[in-house]
Amino acid sequence: MLFSNLTKPKLQELISESVLDRLERIIPVIKGDATDPNEIYRKDTLVKIFTSFSNSNLFKDKGFLSELLNTTSEETIDRICEETEISISGKSFKQKTEALLKKGWTDYEFCSKFLSVAELPDSFLPIKQEPFLPEEDCLPPIAPFKTLKDYQTGVFQQSMELIKILNSRFIVQMPTGSGKTRTSMEIITDVLCKNPEGSIVFWLAHSEELCEQAVQCFKEVWEHVGNKRVKVFRVWDKGKLSFTFPESAFMVGGFQKLHALLKKDQIPFNEVKKRIVLLVIDEAHKVLAPTYLEATRALIGDTTKVIGLTATPGRHIDDMEENKSLSDFFLNKIITIESAGNQSVIQYLREKKVLSRATFEPLITNINYELDDKQKKHLQTFYDFPEGLLRRIGNDDFRNLEIVKRIDKECSDSNPQIIFFACSVDQSKFICSLLVYIGYNAAHVDGGTEKPMRQKLIDDFKSGEIQIICNYGVLSTGFDAPKTDVVFIARPTRSIVLYSQMIGRGLRGQAIGGTEKCKVITVRDNIIGLPDEDDIFDYFDEYFDK
Repeated sequence: MLFSNLTKPKLQELISESVLDRLERIIPVIKGDATDPNEIYRKDTLVKIFTSFSNSNLFKDKGFLSELLNTTSEETIDRICEETEISISGKSFKQKTEALLKKGWTDYEFCSKFLSVAELPDSFLPIKQEPFLPEEDCLPPIAPFKTLKDYQTGVFQQSMELIKILNSRFIVQMPTGSGKTRTSMEIITDVLCKNPEGSIVFWLAHSEELCEQAVQCFKEVWEHVGNKRVKVFRVWDKGKLSFTFPESAFMVGGFQKLHALLKKDQIPFNEVKKRIVLLVIDEAHKVLAPTYLEATRALIGDTTKVIGLTATPGRHIDDMEENKSLSDFFLNKIITIESAGNQSVIQYLREKKVLSRATFEPLITNINYELDDKQKKHLQTFYDFPEGLLRRIGNDDFRNLEIVKRIDKECSDSNPQIIFFACSVDQSKFICSLLVYIGYNAAHVDGGTEKPMRQKLIDDFKSGEIQIICNYGVLSTGFDAPKTDVVFIARPTRSIVLYSQMIGRGLRGQAIGGTEKCKVITVRDNIIGLPDEDDIFDYFDEYFDK
């Protein structure tokens, strides 16, 4: 391995003193009292740690790459040049290394061949950041699509009947794992197909992550069932509320962004709402929050129909204090999956083996995190924890130690496939690196992971080559790996949609290629300063075996 050519002091410098201090505290506890306290400072251990904790950005640093190449034997340099089709005839060592440096670290094929000779993992392949597209075209069908399941078809048909009613509003309630988003997109595409050119369907969600998931799901469905070219608009981040285009469109917006745009200029809203035939609100119960309600009302035109989506079991909706107001907003209409006899929908779907039998196991940390006034305000405004708090929690190594010990225990008891949801990109990388260091086949993905690499890692997870896949922000939806034994959630959230999507990665039953049983492990912290309301976990107790 090429990194073995680096000196011990250089490796320690590259890893950083702070990371080594963290590892010096954590690794002996994980490995037991017999661990040599100086083990992490051995050359082979430093190489292993550096490999686990580094990524492709390392090779973009020409200073580092130059130093690495200059510590490498000429024989190895020649092999790298030959493999990457760089001429070495008559060239000095310096000319060969300069030719390699000149190639940079962007060409995927070159980097792949370089790493193969260097005996370094694919995790060092270049990462390509996908550009943010405020708008794009979505083409009509290129291939037939799988039809809805019978229980989904019932929801779809009931919804299409209600949509025929002028200014109709209703809630669609489907449990996590039953295809709520897929069914919703079938309703949306049908509405766009049947309405005249220039019609708009608008999807509202409370986070950029959920917004992008909606875009990807719509594109997947439209390209199989659509009947014309439509525009897709992203109204978050740098996106704007466009209104001068003539085509039909699917627009997705974040509540925060829309509220900010509304305060600046109401004209785009006044124009767009004239064309909105259907408004879909993800996480329906959030609509009653003042800022969310203001943005929602600004998008409802004279003929706009409104659908609210929820994954929470029905009896919890009945218990909500705001039930009357929510019910009034959606005109007292709710559509659910029809189950037989006195069965709950969850029981019905379990019996059909659509849902697995899930067990819930909390990991109690007994760690206190107190919200400051700014964080409380963020929570009240956006209904989820701020990223700064998530990063702070993710950097807590006592908590990380408990997480790794629990994953280690799960893996020692059996050989489970585990999806790990982290608080932040840094935590996902850190946990993944620790797992790799102690001997597990683990991988990390996040929003910046290049799509081919992400797909390769997911395929390796499906095949079992990777046992544990750690992620932040990308695997809660649009991730089809049915044979998941454990969903490990280390990311605190107040979002019912996000939590339901995370546990949903393990709820696929045997009838749709999944497992009979699944374990959901959720880290439970003592976050002081939360509003006095139902615990998010209480919304999902129906999903789990007691």
